Amino acid sequence: MSGKVEEFAVDRVTEDVNKDAVSSQGKKKDKKKTGKDLKQTKDDIKEKKISKHVAKIKEDLARQREEEERLKREQEEELQRLENERLKEEAILAREKELKLKKKLKEKERKQRLKEEGKLLTDKQKEDRRKVMELLQARGIEIPDDKSELKKRPQYGKLKKKTVQIKKEDETVDTQEEIKTENLEASTEELSCWEMLADTHLKSPSEESSEETEDYLIIDQQPSHSDHVETSVANDDDLPEEEKARLIELAKLRIKERHEAYEAERSELNLRAGVICVLGHVDTGKTKILDKLRNTHVQDREAGGITQQIGATNVPLDNIITATRMCPYLNPSELRIPGLLIIDTPGHESFSNLRVRGSSLCDIAILVVDLMHGLEEQTKESIKILRSRKTPFIVALNKVDRLYGWKPDPETCIEEVVKSQNSITQNDLADHLKKVVQDFAMMELNVELFYKNTKPEEYISMVPTSAHTGDGMGDLLSCLCLRLQNKYSKRLAYTEELSASVMEVKEIHGLGTTIDVIVVNGRLHEGDTIVLAGQEGPICTQIRGVLQPAPMSELRVKGTYNHLKEVMGAQGVKLIAKDLEKALAGLPLFVANGLSEELYYKVSKS
Repeated sequence: MSGKVEEFAVDRVTEDVNKDAVSSQGKKKDKKKTGKDLKQTKDDIKEKKISKHVAKIKEDLARQREEEERLKREQEEELQRLENERLKEEAILAREKELKLKKKLKEKERKQRLKEEGKLLTDKQKEDRRKVMELLQARGIEIPDDKSELKKRPQYGKLKKKTVQIKKEDETVDTQEEIKTENLEASTEELSCWEMLADTHLKSPSEESSEETEDYLIIDQQPSHSDHVETSVANDDDLPEEEKARLIELAKLRIKERHEAYEAERSELNLRAGVICVLGHVDTGKTKILDKLRNTHVQDREAGGITQQIGATNVPLDNIITATRMCPYLNPSELRIPGLLIIDTPGHESFSNLRVRGSSLCDIAILVVDLMHGLEEQTKESIKILRSRKTPFIVALNKVDRLYGWKPDPETCIEEVVKSQNSITQNDLADHLKKVVQDFAMMELNVELFYKNTKPEEYISMVPTSAHTGDGMGDLLSCLCLRLQNKYSKRLAYTEELSASVMEVKEIHGLGTTIDVIVVNGRLHEGDTIVLAGQEGPICTQIRGVLQPAPMSELRVKGTYNHLKEVMGAQGVKLIAKDLEKALAGLPLFVANGLSEELYYKVSKS
């Protein structure tokens, strides 16, 4: 019994073991199946990710290819545009060159024709003709105008028949019609004697083509078409409007390119002379200060001691070093400016326009204040002018020698001179100084003595001076030079682009009508064609002479002038030229290189 029970138990155990084995094998198969299925899903996901990445790369490549094509297309269009502009400019230059060549050939043919006809005049013949014309006018002989016809001499004889007269009248009518159809080209016989010279008419100076071409004796009543073309350079009104517009646009581009080239070459290492304007109330000592600097006596020669016109003085570097030798804070070797150009203006109330004109070009100004009287009316007006133009300035407290007990010492720095005065004089100076500071405060300005001024950006420096004894003159020049080259060196950088203005128009015996010009930047040459404003429109003329006064001499005072072929800014010069009688002062002056620039300056700057 026990043996059966054991066998049954063993069989049961084996069945259970077999079942467990079968179930475990089934589970393993299921696990293998699920693992395989999961592996396939990851591969699919990976493939999907790769396909998306490839698609994105393809899109980026396509976009990049499109961008490159667009840039290439734009570059080709830009090159094509530049090529078209170059061809257009070459065509314009070629046309201009062709016109010049045609004009030159026509001028040559005209001269040859006039020479063959015996109408070409030499200088001696022109002078003889002028003398004869003056002699005829002095005798009261009427000389016909350009449009007047030659009077026929009366012929005495028998009267002809009426039919013949009618026939002749018909012939004259026919001939007149022929003349009209042929543009009225008629010529008279050459003159054989001096008495008949009065019946001819001469070309006026305004009708001459240029100063380089010779003058001709014109007998034709109507100028031919070739004459009209040849004189078109001098008379730009004959040009068509389209040609004028083309020339003006060409000049505008040329001037713009020249300006950019000059600005690129501009450097603070190469400085021009600083332009300084002296402003202040009447009788504050403006001209006297300049006289002390120049060692001249200009004020003594003025009517009533009052300046009535603008003057300019060129102060070289050597004179600046000599005048500032007593200033310990100025090292002459550190001076980089080549000199100063000082403009003197009138102080009387009726010369307000001259004060505005003088301050229009200056880099820095000297405001002369009478220490005894403080700010006066024209001083306040000058402050308003300077503030409106944002022009920096230094105050010169003049007439310190009038302080009680003042002991002058022009060979010493003004700071040491003030300290060496007695207590009464120093107290007197402090009282007057306090009044001046209050007056400036009423004008919303802060001022301080230059040797106490630690904030030059906020406070305006004041230099005590005496034009009578010379105290403080070196300090005034030192302050100007240091302020100019330390703070305004960018403004003083020299450039070849011309910047000039007409200061005065005056007539001088022996020279005719001249203009005083302040050349701030650039160069002026003898023979340059200049364009300036006039009372009846722009004036275009040629410089016949450039006169410059000696260093430390006043431009407005007639004296010995140096004749120059070229002048560089900044300088004050006197120009000699034709047709300056109606020139306007206070306006800029330009140099035109060719007809196109003449037209541009006349149209755009008028």
